[in-house]
Amino acid sequence: DGAREKAHGHWTGAAQAQAKAGDLSGAADSFGRAMRLNPLNTEVMRGFLDCCLKLDNPAPALEQLKQSLDAAPDNLDLREMLGKAQLAAGDPESAFKTFLIVISMDESRFESFVDIARVFADRKQYDQAISCLDKIVPTLISRRETGRARQLYESILQNRPDHVATMERLASIHS
Repeated sequence: DGAREKAHGHWTGAAQAQAKAGDLSGAADSFGRAMRLNPLNTEVMRGFLDCCLKLDNPAPALEQLKQSLDAAPDNLDLREMLGKAQLAAGDPESAFKTFLIVISMDESRFESFVDIARVFADRKQYDQAISCLDKIVPTLISRRETGRARQLYESILQNRPDHVATMERLASIHS
């Protein structure tokens, strides 16, 4: 009734209290209501996504994130959350595309590519795992943080010692 900001604050406060009390379902509902009032509030969206992930139901957060990104397509925080929700929903291919947009706009947000690569490796989709790492290895090298990529390459080789592309990438990192 014309008091959107006040209502948003109340729904947000209720959601935070419910989450703290362990009522994740109630918190997700309250966060969802707050998001409908202000779909660009990244902190509320982060709480909503967290509740949905803990409930093992990323669908409501995915839907809200898509709506929020329609209103603010350049919001990297929302886009990064979308990728995490896609990954949690079992769609690493979409998450890969989403995170590709994120790192094209800000290469310092490369962390999620390691998670996607790990998911692909766990699924024994080694070429896709390598493709993920290929996008971030230059950043890891410049930051002197190649250890995580090296570990993932080594774990792929433990499962598939004859994977030539992995051997080449691992040799490249060592050189």
